Amino acid sequence: GGQTDEFFVTEHEYITVYRKSNDFCWADELSDDDENAYNKSDESGKFKAVKLAKWGTGARKEDRPTMHFPLVAPNGEEILPIAPDGNPGRWRVGKERMKHLLENELILWEKKDEGWRAYEKIYYDENKSKRLKMRSIFYKIATTADGTNELTNLFDVKDVFDNPKPTALLKELIKNNLSNNDFVLDFFAGSGTIANAVLELNAEEGTNRKFICVQIPEETKRTSAAFRLKYKTILEVTKERIRRASLKIKSKQKSNLPLFAQAKSNGDNPKSKIHNPQSSDLGFKVFRLERSNFRAWTDFTGQKFSDFRPLLESAETPFVAEATNDGILNEILLLEGFPLNSKVTLDSGFQRNKVHRVTSEFSEHRLFITLDDEVWEETIDCAADLDKNDIFICLDNSLNDESKVRLADVCRLKTI
Repeated sequence: GGQTDEFFVTEHEYITVYRKSNDFCWADELSDDDENAYNKSDESGKFKAVKLAKWGTGARKEDRPTMHFPLVAPNGEEILPIAPDGNPGRWRVGKERMKHLLENELILWEKKDEGWRAYEKIYYDENKSKRLKMRSIFYKIATTADGTNELTNLFDVKDVFDNPKPTALLKELIKNNLSNNDFVLDFFAGSGTIANAVLELNAEEGTNRKFICVQIPEETKRTSAAFRLKYKTILEVTKERIRRASLKIKSKQKSNLPLFAQAKSNGDNPKSKIHNPQSSDLGFKVFRLERSNFRAWTDFTGQKFSDFRPLLESAETPFVAEATNDGILNEILLLEGFPLNSKVTLDSGFQRNKVHRVTSEFSEHRLFITLDDEVWEETIDCAADLDKNDIFICLDNSLNDESKVRLADVCRLKTI
């Protein structure tokens, strides 16, 4: 917050949490249960007694009328729940759950001055963890000022981006809800805090979470620190922030020092340590939405064959003039249903041609792609080791008819 606010200094922000379906469940933090809290015991073991009468908000009979019913005390007296304010109350559990507690002798009765009180017996289980629900107000995680300071430390300049989120906050939201190999999708990447948080978590925990950040090339303000640093768009700030965060992690990995000091407001937590530093993947790819690399066919509307010749000549190559090999390769991946994070390597088994082997955990078959002008005989011989479901993609005019038949006999051949 700042003193420039009109009436009150704003010191809070809002986080909206929603889920697409009931398949997603918020993963609360788990901790070892405190055995000392189970201060009673019987023949079944140590237990703690939790009052069956509801307390706090919603404790009155009218809040849940169906949970207001009598229990029979040890002396045969019918006992009804009483709210903390003395009005008719309600039990914490409904009739079905109460029936289960009665049948399994999980109710403890104690005689007080004001009468009988019923408690639920909860037994200690050393294999059971205690669930710690996240509070609706985050007091000790981080502040917006922490996010600003992080960017200042990375860029050595203040105010590169307005109001960046602190990585500690996003790490807190991510770490319990995303497992190893899960993806985080950020459609408004901004300064790249999500990517920064994922990289830090992976380095700290030895996980392999991944991020997809989307950012339009919105221009930075000409009066901004980012523009003075020659970052003409927010996208350039995003990319540079990820690069600098990766370098910082690498530097810490070499020395195996505490990875990142906690924010001052989070003094109760220990500093993070590098977990298996060699396992951290700190690389990332940048893709830009562009028109297709493949030339679109243009219908002939002329009358003379001489007018048709330029159209035929332009069709000698299937690619537009601005196409690059990397762009063509990535477009082929998408057309064949392979994700952009597929593993692409040069296959050393093919000596005469530059053949890219593409694999993905989401596909049972492989792609073999070459954009060379001619596919040599030795390449066709090596292709004999391909699986029947593998796909070999090359330029149509790089093969003669005999070579096409031979390749189609050992794998799925597709030509461009």
